[in-house]
Amino acid sequence: MTNFEILQKLISHIRCVRCHEYYTADDIVLLREEEESLIIGIRCSHCHLGGIALVTIDRDQTLSEISDFSTEEEEAKFSELPPISTDEVINFYEFLRDKDIMKVLAEEDIDS
Repeated sequence: MTNFEILQKLISHIRCVRCHEYYTADDIVLLREEEESLIIGIRCSHCHLGGIALVTIDRDQTLSEISDFSTEEEEAKFSELPPISTDEVINFYEFLRDKDIMKVLAEEDIDS
């Protein structure tokens, strides 16, 4: 089973922060896969709230060992934010289009 297939199964145990319905495996799409990360798009099939997530994979841990993606505090924080705009999605796409995402993240860690 691939990391993406495992992630699809895990997603079915998570509720949408807006409508509180469970996501389904069909609500998630793989946008890009790197050696140690996945970029996924997710859209609730009930209320159509959408988002993009970067899922990093620890070399010593597989996705099948991960049980929780977020805390209640994180869910509360992000549920208060406005929906992601079309311009934000386009900007993010253009940012990622020709980049090695792991190098970008490593640079961010150095600059922080």
